[in-house]
Amino acid sequence: MSYRKRKTKVFTFRDGSKRRLLWRKRVYKLWFEFAKISPLPIPKEFGDISQINFDKWWGLKRELFLEPPEKPPLSEVKSIDKRKRNTIYLEVDLTGDPDSQKKIFNNIIYEKSKYKPSGSFESKAQFQPCLSGKHIKYEVLEDHLKILKMMNAGLTTKEIYEKQFGKDPEKKDQYALSRKRSINRQKERVKQILENISKRTFP
Repeated sequence: MSYRKRKTKVFTFRDGSKRRLLWRKRVYKLWFEFAKISPLPIPKEFGDISQINFDKWWGLKRELFLEPPEKPPLSEVKSIDKRKRNTIYLEVDLTGDPDSQKKIFNNIIYEKSKYKPSGSFESKAQFQPCLSGKHIKYEVLEDHLKILKMMNAGLTTKEIYEKQFGKDPEKKDQYALSRKRSINRQKERVKQILENISKRTFP
């Protein structure tokens, strides 16, 4: 999934490695809540989540959603691997003038760099949302989660309507019919979300 750059949370591990979480934690909590009550199979990597809350599960499983460890943008080369992509090798005369070397280095970097501060990049996390952060509507997903709970309880569209809006009008009411159509659309969207979870993504 391509992700638009923004300020993200970085986790530092005991070995000094740093791993980034690209999406907001809220999306992973919703992912967990849907998966926990999904009637469809969920990824085995999630483990048994039937009797665990999100915070405990997140402490155990968050690495599934983190990017691979970040490598420093500059390091001393011990051996040359010509197969490496987006990498160039420079020869430095250690007896040379550091100021001149710095100027040459900067010129090369500015000329060759593929860094795009305002661009987007591909997530390499083992599990990642299928939408960019700005396209994830959290309130809508919360509503879908409520619909899923009612679907799991065996409620029909009519019963969901009455639970949300009161008694279903006996006569044909265009406003009521519109709301029922909306509930049916939400039910279809919930089914798609559950299928996506089975396919290792969300929502």
